[in-house]
Amino acid sequence: MTHTHTNSPWHLGKRADKVAIYSKDGTEIAEILHGFTPEWRENARLIAAAPEMLAALNESLNYIVMRGSGMDLSYEALDKLCNGIRAAIAKAEGKS
Repeated sequence: MTHTHTNSPWHLGKRADKVAIYSKDGTEIAEILHGFTPEWRENARLIAAAPEMLAALNESLNYIVMRGSGMDLSYEALDKLCNGIRAAIAKAEGKS
């Protein structure tokens, strides 16, 4: 089954004292209720990183399946995969 979600990238934003996750075009994805708790920013970053993390996991799974069937990816393809995973992690940790 294919799942769809609002196009990425998503980002953390604030409008009129409302903290939320927004898409690239400004569509609100999720509102952070009870904002400004000690962990609200980390929770919001994790939510905003979800599309990139999903894409990186899907690419990783495809690679694992190809490796299991005896097919090898090029160094460039593997490097791209690792960079995507690193970027998703960095976004989730607030380092991007």
